[in-house]
Amino acid sequence: MDNFSGIKELYDVSIRLNSPLEFNGRKFNINETLLLFKTAEIADITERKSSVQARGGYHNNALINWETDKEMNFAISHGVLSPISWALLSNSKIEMPKTKSVSYNETVYTIEDNDYCYVDLKYKPNHCNCIMGAQGNPCNEPLPMGRRPELMLKPLPPSREKFIFVYDQETGRRIDDFEIYENRLFFKRPYRKVYVDYTFEYEDKIKVIKVGDRLFNGFLSLAGKMSVKDEMSGEVTTAILEIPKIKLSSNLSLRLGKNYDSSTVSDFFFTGYPDENVRREKQSVCRITFLNKELTGDYI
Repeated sequence: MDNFSGIKELYDVSIRLNSPLEFNGRKFNINETLLLFKTAEIADITERKSSVQARGGYHNNALINWETDKEMNFAISHGVLSPISWALLSNSKIEMPKTKSVSYNETVYTIEDNDYCYVDLKYKPNHCNCIMGAQGNPCNEPLPMGRRPELMLKPLPPSREKFIFVYDQETGRRIDDFEIYENRLFFKRPYRKVYVDYTFEYEDKIKVIKVGDRLFNGFLSLAGKMSVKDEMSGEVTTAILEIPKIKLSSNLSLRLGKNYDSSTVSDFFFTGYPDENVRREKQSVCRITFLNKELTGDYI
C-alpha cells in the first residue's frame, strides 16, 4: 500500500511548440521550448468535466451518466519577465527595428552668448528641417561657445512619432521661435530656464512587442516537475506534469507604482484540451507521472 505524500513546488515548466514558428528573429522547431519557468510563484490547475445524463421515468431522474474530460485550466504566476515571456503573455509578435523614435524630456538652464542664448540637450532631436546655410559642421565636431553655425534647422510640425516642444519654465508658455543644430537649441530672446519635450532616434538594440498583432493561433504543450515528499519517510521524489495540448489565453495585466509593495507579478493562463492524436478511449487532458527518484534538489 502506498504512503500518503505531499506535493509542493512546481518548477522547470517548459512551454513547447506543437508546430514550427518564426519568432524573435529565429525559427523554432516542433517540440522546441519557447518559454521556460525555472520556478513558479503560484500555479493553479483546475479540471473541467463534461457530463451528459439520460433521464426518464418517474420524476425524470438521471438513469445513465456519461462523463468526459472536457478541458483543464492552468495558471502560473511569475515575478520576472523576458521579452519572449512578455510577447507570450499578450500573444503578440516581436519586431526588431534598427531605429526607434523615443520621447524624452529635460529641464535645462540656458547659456547666454553675445546676441542669443542656447541650451545643450542630452540627445539630438530628430524632428527638424534644414532652412539655411550649406557649410555647418560636416565633421560633427563639438560646437564651441561663441560660434553660431551656418547650417541651422527648424522644427517640423509635430507628428505621432516625432515632435519637439519647448516651454519657458518660469511662465509655462510655449516657445516656437528657436533653431536647432545637432543637440543645441538657439533662442533669439533670453530665457533663464526651459523645459524641452522631444523625440530622438534610438539606434541601439530594440525589441518592440506589438500587442494586438497575434503571435500565433495554434496549440502548445506544457511539461513541468513537482516535488513530492513521502509522509512517513520524508523522502523527496519527482512527479512530472504534462499537458500535451494547451491554448494560450492572452491576459496582459500589470500593476506598477512607486508605493506598490511588490514587484510586477504576471499571470499566464492556459487551457488544456484532450489530445486528439491518440485513440478516443485513451484520450486525456493531463498526465502526471510519479518517479521513484528525485531529479533535482535545487528547489526543495
